[in-house]
Amino acid sequence: MTKIVDENHSLQQAFLNELDEKLKGVLQRISGYAVNEDTLRGLIILFSDTNFTRPNYNTYDV
Repeated sequence: MTKIVDENHSLQQAFLNELDEKLKGVLQRISGYAVNEDTLRGLIILFSDTNFTRPNYNTYDV
């Protein structure tokens, strides 16, 4: 069980490191647009939940 937890932790850490590299500098660029925190949070959630292979909105293709 410990081995599985350790492997999972290693995978999560690798994912977070890759994500950090991809997002480096993004928040500074966004802050220049004066987007408030709630709007930014909503946009992050919206894009996180979007399936970009078959995007649609209210059953309409985008």
